[in-house]
Amino acid sequence: MTVKYVQNARPTVRITSPTENATFLLPTNVLISVNATDPDQNIARVDFYNGSINPTNKIGESTVAPFDFNWTNAPAGTARLIARVFDDVGAFGSSSLVTIQLLVRNQPPTFTPGPDQLVREDAGSVSAANWATNISPGPRYEASQTLSFLVSNNNSNLFAAQPFVSTNGTLTYTPAANANGAAEVTVILRDNGGTNLMGMDTSLPHQFSITVLPVNDLPSFVKGPDIVAIENGGTQTIPGWATAISAGPVDEFGQSLTFLTTSANNTLFLVPPVISPDGTLSFIPASNACGAAMLSAQLRDNGGADNGGSDASAPQFFTITIRRPLPRLTSPSKLANGQFRFTLLGDAGRTYTIEASTDLKNWILLTNFVSSTGTNEVVDPNASNFDHRFYRARTAPASPPRLLAPTSLTSSPFRLTLVGEAGRCYTIEASTNLVNWTALTNFVSATSTSQFTDPTAPGFNRRFYRAVAP
Repeated sequence: MTVKYVQNARPTVRITSPTENATFLLPTNVLISVNATDPDQNIARVDFYNGSINPTNKIGESTVAPFDFNWTNAPAGTARLIARVFDDVGAFGSSSLVTIQLLVRNQPPTFTPGPDQLVREDAGSVSAANWATNISPGPRYEASQTLSFLVSNNNSNLFAAQPFVSTNGTLTYTPAANANGAAEVTVILRDNGGTNLMGMDTSLPHQFSITVLPVNDLPSFVKGPDIVAIENGGTQTIPGWATAISAGPVDEFGQSLTFLTTSANNTLFLVPPVISPDGTLSFIPASNACGAAMLSAQLRDNGGADNGGSDASAPQFFTITIRRPLPRLTSPSKLANGQFRFTLLGDAGRTYTIEASTDLKNWILLTNFVSSTGTNEVVDPNASNFDHRFYRARTAPASPPRLLAPTSLTSSPFRLTLVGEAGRCYTIEASTNLVNWTALTNFVSATSTSQFTDPTAPGFNRRFYRAVAP
């Protein structure tokens, strides 16, 4: 019997696709096709490798003819493909190496934009943390790319510091001073992956709005000086008393303005003081009234107080004093003996001093007297001794007024007695705390003693009084 030994032939395999130096643009699958043959046995499987044949480089296998393999999730770079075929008795053979290029096309970065913004005028620096979320450079193989936000808007004048989004998603901006309105803001996320191979390095643009609500700024002005007017002097008009009148910043120049005035002593006026929009102060004193009134002035615009605005300035205080006329001397007339005679026009009951001078610097006393009628003739017996002479009349200093202890009447109000000077103007004021005083009346004392009744006294647990001589 003859036994013939037949040696098993090795199977062979050849990669038919892809071909040497083929190029693929990721992300995509790479189909590896082979031609696997065995002359005397059956093909069991084909293994596929990227690089040298060892378990760590194996990328897959196929056990079904025609033994093709679809390589998914291939990494970017250069791949060196090798196939190894096995028959059903364990014999194997390897293919030649095929080199291919796996190129990457940059994928766009992505993010989720935050909400629209609503702030008040003059809000200062605004920071919205995590305004942009889900910030991603793209697929996992692009994780090392660096990112930056591109931000633009259609109303740059609305901002002192333009809107900006940091890489951690924080939105910051600063509205311009006294500016309000709305801006549409466009935000794009960019990576540094470039645009080769038709790649995309920017996200889709996202729009949102920033609205700055108007906030009315308070108006302002500069008050004028305190005012002194003469008793029974008629209408008083002081043009330009209030100056630097402003509705506020430039964006509020169209607002209308109104002055509000209040007086702590309305009895002093027939027509209370008012200030016109151009700053003119006007009032009419009450007949035969004298005294002083503390007033406050506020400037108000029509911008309202929405969103925390302010339509009125801080009050500014000033005083209006109505006083008796100063004494006057009529032009002197020369008598036959060379003396001069002139007439004093003043107030009955007042004490006057007549003085003379030759140089308007050095004055000498001619006489003192109490005017009984308010009109008095004065003669200078020494006038003929001088080439020229000047005269003046002065009111003698008055002693401070005094209020005697009040007496209670049967009807409960208090009666007060003022001790002062005849012909002098006085104001009676009342207070409950010695800090805030209210004028009760103004009058000219006909004699050195005057009485005043306070009908409102029963409405207070206690009350203080004082007399003021303007």
